[in-house]
Amino acid sequence: MRCLSLCGVFLVALMSFGYVWGQEALVSPAPFPLSAADRGATPASVLLPRLAASRALELGFPSIAAGILRAELVGLPAEATAERNRLLVDLGTALLDDARPTEAEEALGLFVGLPSPALRLRQALVAVRLKKMAAARTEVAAIRPDELTPADRGWFYFVQGQLAEAAGDLSKSSAFYDQAIQSATNELQTARFQLARDENRLVQGEFSEEQVSRLRPIIERNPGGVTGYKAISQLVATLNGLGRRTEAIETLRRQLQELPKEQKQVADEWHLLLGLIAGANDAVGRNALMQILDKSSDREKQRVALLLLSRVANPTGFKAELNRWIDSSSAHPILEDLLVQRAEFNLLSKAYVEAENDVDRMLGLFPGSRLKPQALGVRVRAAWEALRYRRAADYATQARNALGPEGGQVGAELGVVVAEAYFRAGDFRLAADAYAAALNQIPAGIIPGDLIFQRILSEIESAQADPARLAVAAALVDQSARDPRFDISNRWQSEWNLARALQVAGGPSIRAAFDRIERLLEPMQGGPESVASLPDDLRVRMAWLRAKLSLDVGMPEKTLALVDVMLATLASAKLESGSEILSSARLLQADAFFALPGREVEGLEILRRLRTDYPQSDAAVKSIMKEARFAANQNRFVEAQSLLVKLADDFGKHAYAPFALYEAALNAEKRGQATFYRDANRLIERLIREYPKSDLVFYARLKQGDLLRKLDEFPLAQQVYEELVNSFSKHPDILFAHLARAACHAAQAGSDQASAGQISGHAELALGIYERLVDQADAPADIRIEAGFNLGLLLSRRGKLEGKKRAETVWWQQVLTPFLLNAPPDRELTTTGRYWISRVVLALGELLEQQGRLEQAREAYLLILDRGLPGSALAKGQLARLGVQR
Repeated sequence: MRCLSLCGVFLVALMSFGYVWGQEALVSPAPFPLSAADRGATPASVLLPRLAASRALELGFPSIAAGILRAELVGLPAEATAERNRLLVDLGTALLDDARPTEAEEALGLFVGLPSPALRLRQALVAVRLKKMAAARTEVAAIRPDELTPADRGWFYFVQGQLAEAAGDLSKSSAFYDQAIQSATNELQTARFQLARDENRLVQGEFSEEQVSRLRPIIERNPGGVTGYKAISQLVATLNGLGRRTEAIETLRRQLQELPKEQKQVADEWHLLLGLIAGANDAVGRNALMQILDKSSDREKQRVALLLLSRVANPTGFKAELNRWIDSSSAHPILEDLLVQRAEFNLLSKAYVEAENDVDRMLGLFPGSRLKPQALGVRVRAAWEALRYRRAADYATQARNALGPEGGQVGAELGVVVAEAYFRAGDFRLAADAYAAALNQIPAGIIPGDLIFQRILSEIESAQADPARLAVAAALVDQSARDPRFDISNRWQSEWNLARALQVAGGPSIRAAFDRIERLLEPMQGGPESVASLPDDLRVRMAWLRAKLSLDVGMPEKTLALVDVMLATLASAKLESGSEILSSARLLQADAFFALPGREVEGLEILRRLRTDYPQSDAAVKSIMKEARFAANQNRFVEAQSLLVKLADDFGKHAYAPFALYEAALNAEKRGQATFYRDANRLIERLIREYPKSDLVFYARLKQGDLLRKLDEFPLAQQVYEELVNSFSKHPDILFAHLARAACHAAQAGSDQASAGQISGHAELALGIYERLVDQADAPADIRIEAGFNLGLLLSRRGKLEGKKRAETVWWQQVLTPFLLNAPPDRELTTTGRYWISRVVLALGELLEQQGRLEQAREAYLLILDRGLPGSALAKGQLARLGVQR
C-alpha cells in the first residue's frame, strides 16, 4: 500500500498542469492550458535582444547588431507597429554604422506613421552619407534637440557639422563637431563621432584632377613641414575620392616609410587614414590599424582603430590580438576598452565565465569607468544565457544604478529585466516587487498590462511557499481591474491563473475559486461587454474552468449544465482546436455522470462514443484511463487491466502509455494470486524496457521488489532494491528503497538463529539500515517511524532480555517521544505516520505485558484512545483483557 500511495501521488503530480508563464506539466487535464507561446514573448525576452543590439553597436559590432534586429523584426506580429518602428530605427542606425547607407535608407523607409525625432535624425545622417544634402537639411530643421535622448543629441550636432562642412563653412562645422564630442555620453561615442567624421571626409566633397595638380607642388615645396604633411593627407583623400584607391594607398605607404620617427602624431593620422581607405578587412589596412593600437599613445585614435577592427574582425584572430594587448607587461592605454571588447567576444562565443571574468577585471581596475554600464550589460547577458537568473538580477540592478537618474529608456528596460530574472530564479516575492517598480517607468514597446499580469503571476507563484499569498494575489487582481492599463486579455488570463492556483491548493480554496469564477462569469450568456469582447479561446477556457470547478466542489448536476454552456460558447467561437476542446468537454461530462449515483452507464457511453468520434485524440487516450479506473473501482480488475494494456499497445508514444502499464500491473496485483503477481511483474518489465527514461522507472522498480517479496523471491527482490539504491541515489524517494531493502533482509533472517539469541547476516544488515533511517534527521517522519517500528520488532525477537530492552528504548525514546509525546504543535503526522505510530504503541504494550508490567501496558494502550490513533478497537480489546473498560 505504501508504494501504491506514493506512486499515486506521483501520478497526480505529473498530471496536474501549471500556470501561464509558470511551470509546465507533462500532461494536462485542461483541454488547452495557456502557455508562453499562447501569450507571446515575455517582456524581458523582448528587451534583452534590444539591449544586446544596443551594446553590440556601442562596442563596434554593427553587423552583429543588425543581425539581431533583423531577427527580432521577422518574429514580430503584424499589429506591433510601435515596436516595429523602434526596431527599424535601431536597424537603420546599425546599417549606417556598418557603412551600408542604402540599406539603412530602405529600413527607415518602412517606418509607419508620423516620423519621430529619432527617425528624422537617422534619415538626415543617411541623407548626408548619400549626398542628399537638401533632404538632410529638411529633416534637421524639423528636429528639436530637447526631444532627443542624450545619446542622440550628440549626433544632432554632428549632422549639422557635416552639413556645414559640405557647405564650405569650416569654422561652423568645427564648432558643431566639438559640440557633438562634448555631448558624447562616453568614450565609445566620442570614438564613433571621430570615426564618422573621418569617414565622411573621405566620401563627401568635390574631388578633381585640378586639386591633385595643385597639391603636388605644395608637397614638393614643404618637405618635412606641417603644410607638406597636411597636403599629403589631402592628396591621398583626393586620389581616393577620384577612384584611384590603389594609388592613394601606395602614396600613403611610401610617405609613412619616409616619415621621421619623431612625427608620431602624423604617423597616427596617416595610419588611421590608411586603415580607412584600405579597409580593416584588407591586410594593409588591418596592419595600419594594428600599428595604432601597438604603438600610438593617442587614446582617441586607438579607440577609433579598435572600432574599425572589431567591425570586420575574424573572432578567433582578433581575440588573439586582444589577448596580446591585454596581457602585455605594461598596461595598455585603453585597457578598459579592450577588456570590455573581449568580454563581448566571449559572450558571443558563449564563454560566459570568461566574459564575466573580463568584466570583473575591468571594474576592479577602473571602478569609475564610463564604460561601466556597457560592461555590466555584458555581465547581465552572460548570467542570463547561463541560466543564472539570480545573478542576472543583481547585475541588472547594478547596471541600472550605474546609469543613474539619466538612465532613461535603458534604465527602464533593465528594471523589467530585473523583475523577470527574479521570476525565472524562483524568487517570486522579489519578482512581484520588481514588477511593481517597473510599472512606475514602463519601457517603450512594453505593454503595461503584460507587466501587471506578470506581477500577479509572481504573487500566485509565491503561494507555493506561502499559501496565504493567494489572498494577496486575489486582492491584487481586484485592484488591478480598476487600472485602465490592465487590458481585458491580461485581466482574464490572470483570473484563469488565480482560479487554477486556488484549485490546485485544494480544500476550501477550490470553493473560493468556484465562487470567484461564478461571480465573474454569471452574466456571460448575455454578458457584459468585457466578457463578450474576450478572445474566443479565452472565453472557452473560462467556460471550461467554470464547469470543472463545479465538479470539484461536488455539483455534478451543475457541471452538466455548464458543459452545455461551454459547448454553446464553443459553437460560436472560431478555433482551430475545436475538436480537441469538444472531446475534452465530453470527458468532463463523463466525470459528472460518474459522480451522480446511478448514472455511471451514461458516463461510460460518453467515453466510448468519444473514442469512436475522435479515435486519435488526446481525450480518447484519457477516456481509456478513466474507463479502466472506473472498472477497477468496481473490482473488475481483469477488464481494467485489459483496457490499460490496449492503451499502451495502441498509443505507445503517448505520455500516458507508461502510466497505463503501471496501472495495469497494479490491477494484476490486486487479483491476489502468484500467477497474477507474475503478470504484474511482466508488465513492469515491459514498462522499464520500452520507457527507460520515464520518471516512472524508479517507482516501477520499487513495485517490482514488492511483487517479488509477495512471491517469496527475496533474493531477487533484494537485488532490485540494491539496484535502485545504486542507480537512483539522488532520487527524492530513495529512502523508500532503503526501507524496502531492510524489510527484505529482515524477511531472510534465519528464525532458528534468532531464537538461539544470535543474529544472522541478513538481520544485521536490516538492523543497520533501520538504525540509519531512524537517526536520519532530514528523512520524512513517516519513514523514520516505520523504520523505528521495524527496528524495535527485530530487536524484540532476538530472544534475550537485552534485545527486548533495546526494543523498548527504540520505541519509546526514538519514536513515541519525538513524534507523538513531545512533537511540536505545528507537526501533524500523515495517515501513514499515524498508522505506524499506532503499531509502535500496540507492540510496546504487548512487550510490557510479556514482562509483567501490566500498568505500563495499560497506559500504552490508552495512548491510542487518548490521541485518536488508528487501531482503537484493538486497544479497547487489550484494555478489556487487562480489566480496563473504555
